[in-house]
Amino acid sequence: MATFYSDFLKSYEDFYKFDFVSGTPFQVTAKSNKKEENGKKHSFEQKLTFDNTEEGNGLKLGSELKVKASCEKSKFEAKITPNKVKIEKTCTPPQVNNDTTEGSFMGRLEYKAGDETPDLTAGFTYGLPKLNDDVSVYFEGNVTYKGLKDLKGEFTTLSSYQNKFFIGSEVIGDLKTQKPSSIHGVAAADLDGSFVYMKHDCINHLAKLGFSTKKLDQFDTFAAETQVAVKQEGPLQDRTTTTVAFSKALSDDFTVKGKFDITKKVHAEISWIHKINDNFKITFSDRLNPVGIFTEPAKEKYELGIAFEGIF
Repeated sequence: MATFYSDFLKSYEDFYKFDFVSGTPFQVTAKSNKKEENGKKHSFEQKLTFDNTEEGNGLKLGSELKVKASCEKSKFEAKITPNKVKIEKTCTPPQVNNDTTEGSFMGRLEYKAGDETPDLTAGFTYGLPKLNDDVSVYFEGNVTYKGLKDLKGEFTTLSSYQNKFFIGSEVIGDLKTQKPSSIHGVAAADLDGSFVYMKHDCINHLAKLGFSTKKLDQFDTFAAETQVAVKQEGPLQDRTTTTVAFSKALSDDFTVKGKFDITKKVHAEISWIHKINDNFKITFSDRLNPVGIFTEPAKEKYELGIAFEGIF
């Protein structure tokens, strides 16, 4: 399970984000995935969204294009929206990818509409998955030349013991002033299929505790995450946010996924995901205040969303 810090918690954090389309009245995604006999892979994804305007009197069109290509020694990714372009190339030389080490070199260009110059990033990863029989260590480093003016650094470490217990850190900051803008620490444990983690934002003093499990009979996946503003004044309930999420396959082609955001109020987000066949999927989502339905039904707002996905 051990991997680099940037990927370590991604699947758990993404569980709270993906498969929910509430607030987007309509979304269409077309995908294409190809694999050649020589091992090369190509993928294409075009997404169109129809979102409510800020004035609330109509819809605005948004688009996103993703292109990916990979082979044994490298991969290429491009993401294009009307306001941003991101292009990234990663090389995985065989000299550092073997039974004892793994690593890569990365170059990235990002440009946002309105910026005079793009951001240029160079980075590396280096891992020792078998430092000894029990311990693995992984390092990452990225340097970004922001706007061809400022230098931003991002450095991470992650260590694991028996691939069950993990500890890591991430530091982001200005390399010229040597002042950090973000410092995070994480500790986690994989307990026979249930994953528990603690994460702390040392700059903003935010402590997060989360877990995810696939061992409950009622759900395929159940997860919960609580964040506390440690140094903020006031009652604990005013400084705490909690998110609970679950997914359950009701049949081979029908899945329900839910999420509850709990602060002073409770907001529920529910998705019904229907796999029409191997090529088409449709998702219906709604976000609402379940308490408000009964206490103030006339004021309760529904954020409905529909997403259609096709794979060709």
